[in-house]
Amino acid sequence: IYRTSYQLGEREFGRGRPEVLEALVKGAVARSHLRQYGEAEDLLRLALEPLDDVPVRYPGLLRQVLLLLGLTQFHQNKLAAAEPLLRRALKPAKPGERIDALDWAEGACGLGVICLGTNRYPEAEALLRKGHQLRKATLGAKHPATVGALFLLAKTCLCRQKLELAEALFRQVLRSCETPSGHGNPETAEVLGCLGVVLQARGKYAEAEQRYVQCLEIRERAPGKEYLDPVSVMGSLAEVRSLLGKHREAEPLYRQALRVIAARCGEESPEAIEVYGDLARNRHALGDEKEALGLLGKCLRISLKINGGNHPKTVEILLNMAKTCSAQGRQADAARLLTRSLRLARNRAFPPSVREIIVNALAQSLGDQGKTASANVLWRRGYLLRKSLYGPDHVKTIESLLGLATTYHKLGRRRRAEPLYRKGLEGCG
Repeated sequence: IYRTSYQLGEREFGRGRPEVLEALVKGAVARSHLRQYGEAEDLLRLALEPLDDVPVRYPGLLRQVLLLLGLTQFHQNKLAAAEPLLRRALKPAKPGERIDALDWAEGACGLGVICLGTNRYPEAEALLRKGHQLRKATLGAKHPATVGALFLLAKTCLCRQKLELAEALFRQVLRSCETPSGHGNPETAEVLGCLGVVLQARGKYAEAEQRYVQCLEIRERAPGKEYLDPVSVMGSLAEVRSLLGKHREAEPLYRQALRVIAARCGEESPEAIEVYGDLARNRHALGDEKEALGLLGKCLRISLKINGGNHPKTVEILLNMAKTCSAQGRQADAARLLTRSLRLARNRAFPPSVREIIVNALAQSLGDQGKTASANVLWRRGYLLRKSLYGPDHVKTIESLLGLATTYHKLGRRRRAEPLYRKGLEGCG
């Protein structure tokens, strides 16, 4: 009907008449409701041409077309094209110009999501807060669109590390989306998972564990299981249980996550590296250093194949292997792994913070083997790196300073050692 109305109006009056353009816009809205975003985009571009030629004649209609066109691009995941259109549509209104509150809220939330996805968190928070306020005033606090905007705002606060506010917002969302029967739905599972992340970050491990368990239970029985990645939730639940000292309860979750990953994308994937590493740490906590080292060896083989030798993940695995060898008393093997890590970390792609960890760990390992002269050289390097990174009074810098002093003392150079000990004591005081 709208298409016919437009065609008749264009034939009779030309495309520039507001009645004709409104028929195009209404047709585009109908297409959008049917999720036919490509067809809606074509209609809106037809409407935009005459409006862009004389924008001052129909500013309200121009704003509406820009907003709808930006949202159709957004729904097609054409985010780079959507952003400038939404920004034009959300410019302050001119005197006498009326803006529909719901349209403005829709545009603000769309632009807020784009900013959130590109790590522009302060702007995302401002846009989503405004969008939520408008939806709440127009639709009410419990309307799904209002709750959706509040959820996005909570996620933004989490990204900005505003953990207390994020927790309060997620709890508010959870109260709004839980079903009366208590069985929950996929959306509830997603909120529970996010709330678990916040609680874990705030050290509330017992409740975080409870929320992750609820999330997995809902996901298992809900029809829309694609809403949440089970591997991330399993990993988070296992990590929380490890933090609570429940290492034996954590292990089956890590192994289940590995089975899901293997079925989905094969055993040799970045996700598998992460879970193997977590499982290795869990075995280390249970005192099984042998299996922990074997799992880290598997991590290393996968990382070398996928990432290559110069990748930060490969160096991280070598570091963890060195720590495990050191815990087993195999200092020579630990030193060999750390030396290999140090050679790789000389690449400019590695930040100084990675090099300082390796240098100081290698200094400690060589000192434990009685190789005092070599340890002395590395403690000096480690001290200078930490001093430049963290400052002279940081606990890590003082640790390296005391390590350097100890090697001077063992080498019989007590005049060099004494002022370093005194300096270290001043920093500790």
